[in-house]
Amino acid sequence: MKNAVRLIASIAVAALVVVLGWAPASATTGAGAGLPAPKTHVDPGVMGPYVGLFELTHVERRARIITSEIAIDYTELPPAYPIGRIVVRSYDADGRQATFQGTLYSFTGEKDVHADILSQGDNSVVGGLTLRDPTADSVKGTLEFQGQSFEVAYRRYDDDDGRPEETRVIQTGPSFVSATKTGWGKDPADAIGDYDLVNGVADPGAGAGVFAPAVRYARSLTGASGAPTDGSLTVEDDGGTLTGELKVDRPEGAQTYALTDLKWGGSSRSAVVHQGDASGPEVGTLKGVLANGELDLTLTVDGKKTDLVLRQTQG
Repeated sequence: MKNAVRLIASIAVAALVVVLGWAPASATTGAGAGLPAPKTHVDPGVMGPYVGLFELTHVERRARIITSEIAIDYTELPPAYPIGRIVVRSYDADGRQATFQGTLYSFTGEKDVHADILSQGDNSVVGGLTLRDPTADSVKGTLEFQGQSFEVAYRRYDDDDGRPEETRVIQTGPSFVSATKTGWGKDPADAIGDYDLVNGVADPGAGAGVFAPAVRYARSLTGASGAPTDGSLTVEDDGGTLTGELKVDRPEGAQTYALTDLKWGGSSRSAVVHQGDASGPEVGTLKGVLANGELDLTLTVDGKKTDLVLRQTQG
């Protein structure tokens, strides 16, 4: 976190382990469309715990992955076989966010299970996913992505975590969970408190400071909003409704914003941004994800974007 060359590699994960009989509405569209039945085979009793919808909760920091989702199911039409989709949102070499969507195909294994990751363009093998150690609440794995391997972990995805029912079909595939539920998490009390900015850059006019990686500095400068040198967030319960106060310091000055209409869905978080206090004019949005205990957010005000990483203070 404190390294001068810190690259955010956060993932928020959730997995819903469902009974083997759950099947997609159609097996002829979406993931696997046009693919023949694989020559590989996995016993249904082995495959069962890995069937469902997943969001990642952990990945090695060097991965530069922000979020990822997986959907695995059996095809409905015979011969039935397991197939899935994977979505990975990550930072590319230039620090820009990129989204990859692929197909999980040709599952193998007698205890752990492995699938090839196919590109959606020409179905070429571009990576792999191995899943292991399933429990009622979690599963571990290894993700082969962009020519490297990363250890990952997942947790069970519950119905109450905000994923719309219509996304629970393989042809739709996983989509990043929209923030549509009131509050900032399943238990609103968990979001209440103070948060400190952890991706601030040094004030060019000062002799010292906390440096974020150049990639975040460059991304924060896009839109000419300026990289933050410091900042904080306070989330409070205002008569049963969560509100927030966001402070962002930049070399050219400090801004204070009020947050209303706080929403969540899975790991996603959003809020409406007002100038000054909650009665002030609406000037933008705050959107992002909760990952590894940090809020990885983008503040958009008057079309200008600023990336903020905030960590809740303890005690």
